[in-house]
Amino acid sequence: MKKLIMLWLLYTNSQQLFAQNTSLNPITERNYLLQNIQEIPAIGVWGELVLLDNSFPILVNSEGAREAVVGGSTMGKGKIVAFGHEGFFEKEGLKNNQTKQLIYNSIFWVANKKEKPVILIRGLEVFSEYLTSLGFSLKKINNETVLSAELLNAVDVIILDPDKLKTESNEIEILKKALKSGKGGLFAGLGWGWQKLNPNLNLKSDFKGNILLADAGIEWGQEASFAKKVVADVELEGVFLYAEAKKYVLSNSLVQADKKKFGNALRKLMQTLPLIIQKEKPFVIPSDFPGNAPANTPVVVKNITINTQVPYWHCTGLYAQAGSIITLTTQNNIKSEKYKVRIGSHTDKLYEVKGNWKRMPEVSLAFLLQKGTTQVFNPFGGMIYIEVPEKNQENINLNISISGAVEAPFFKLGQTSVEDWKNKIRNSPAPWAEIEGENFAFTLESKYIRNLNNPQEVAQFWDKVQANNRELVSWKADKPQKMRLVFDRQISLGYMHSGYPIMALVGEGYAPGIDEQASIVDIKNPEKWGFVHELGHNHQEPAWTFEGTVEVTCNLFSMFALEKVMNLKQENMKPDLTPAQIKKRWEEYTKSGKSFEKWKKEPFIALIMYQQLINYYGWENLKKVFKVYRNMSEKELPKDNNSKMDTWFKTYSNVVGEDLSDFFDTWNFPVSMEAKNSIKSLPKADTKKIMGF
Repeated sequence: MKKLIMLWLLYTNSQQLFAQNTSLNPITERNYLLQNIQEIPAIGVWGELVLLDNSFPILVNSEGAREAVVGGSTMGKGKIVAFGHEGFFEKEGLKNNQTKQLIYNSIFWVANKKEKPVILIRGLEVFSEYLTSLGFSLKKINNETVLSAELLNAVDVIILDPDKLKTESNEIEILKKALKSGKGGLFAGLGWGWQKLNPNLNLKSDFKGNILLADAGIEWGQEASFAKKVVADVELEGVFLYAEAKKYVLSNSLVQADKKKFGNALRKLMQTLPLIIQKEKPFVIPSDFPGNAPANTPVVVKNITINTQVPYWHCTGLYAQAGSIITLTTQNNIKSEKYKVRIGSHTDKLYEVKGNWKRMPEVSLAFLLQKGTTQVFNPFGGMIYIEVPEKNQENINLNISISGAVEAPFFKLGQTSVEDWKNKIRNSPAPWAEIEGENFAFTLESKYIRNLNNPQEVAQFWDKVQANNRELVSWKADKPQKMRLVFDRQISLGYMHSGYPIMALVGEGYAPGIDEQASIVDIKNPEKWGFVHELGHNHQEPAWTFEGTVEVTCNLFSMFALEKVMNLKQENMKPDLTPAQIKKRWEEYTKSGKSFEKWKKEPFIALIMYQQLINYYGWENLKKVFKVYRNMSEKELPKDNNSKMDTWFKTYSNVVGEDLSDFFDTWNFPVSMEAKNSIKSLPKADTKKIMGF
């Protein structure tokens, strides 16, 4: 009886749903699709849909920039609903009544109001059983059955996993033709999940769902969304299509516009532009950042060679003026869309930062590099890079000719002569410059290098810093060597933050009165803590970074690099490391009852414990500790917090050949009895000597 009542309610709703005008207006269509739907809880980690042309959002992320998770569109005479997670068609998703309602509404919508649509469903056994229970007329086939025009002509709606379409049987083209002739389609996929499973393929061009729905203006994107729910925002407030987003951004001031609305519009514009770049005429978004070279600066043609065995960004030494067309011609027969061209080194997105924006919240764009000729532009301009994927199986020197850009001050160790730098290159007109070594590169405002006479020793200095980081942690040779840092007017977090690239604020430093851009090129200036701290973060590994040590173990690299490269004593690296400060913090920790919660919350208290071990046993033993971790198999590496602490204690004890139980107990560092028993055959360490108090 309950099932009959539910069917009657759903049928009644469907009649109301399609009793209205069906002209394809996004708001009207969403009203049809979202009747009796308010929100749907998360099914795993959502995947975004990138909506172009005639498509529109149905359900959107409840948080942040409001990415579409379900979208609708037309394809010729047919209608499409695309879902950004396979879970909509699976057992977990179908537990939710509003998910069921959305599925039901979608079927009738794509079937053009047909009272009893016939559905072809391939595979998807759980979903098939659910639709059968609702009384739908189904033609069920398995994933091995090949689609044909005859098969599709006999049904109204097609539901299948697009990733299982058979290219050898021309199924994509057959299905496209059926959809354009008026058939409806429901398709689900997970863009970021597919990309993770296929790291050497391109989501846009290789994912079969994106090939299928290209003409519908729907693409599965690579972003993951951790929102707890998606919502039915019927008024579409703050959810933009590309054309609307572009119009809004160009006609509104960053300062005066509604922050949330402007951010959503700009994000949609920047998200969509790389996908439609061939169709789009150049335009400029008014902004003073990252800035332009003088208006009369001549553009150049430059031939560059990229070593494709080195991953990530390769600086071209060229700068794109805002809105200028940049033409790249590849001389190699590369796999299309394997590499990217990036315009703009300032990759931090500021949509979620609190307070006012000091620059546009997104200014960097990456485009797929095509075979032959690729033309791109960025409305804001920026430094030009070629991006190489991390795991690249091609071993070629990629030769590219680039035109339409202006010269930037760019020094590359081993390729640029110091004389050329002093006589010409440092005076190149672009507002941003780059110095690149073998292990480290950084981007800063050009005014800071106009008087720099020896960029070679600067590059070599930072190479030594990064080489020491690698040495300490025993990184294997196959680890990407080159770290990168970029200065920015505003960043997403703090004064600096780790990542690729490391981001740092212009005009502000870790120490009062320190200009970080001046400091990075002044290799004799000891104020380097901020840089080496963030580099340290990039070398941390989960197995030995347990709760309370994220801001601690990164400083092991800071101390090692500054000692080995600058010959600094710890007390001269940072005021927190002076003997007086160390003693003061130990006394505070003791007075607190040696609360381990305090240890975890105050990084410079926790760091004292590591310093004592290093200063007593030496850096060589810490290297051996890290090497033990490096040689552990994935199964051996500790995963939970307690295991990580036990493993750190046992590993250090075994490496130095002494039982450190008393030392860790003195610090009230929680180690299990099992861990202590495992090293009790070792001689006891002299805790007082280690602590040095």
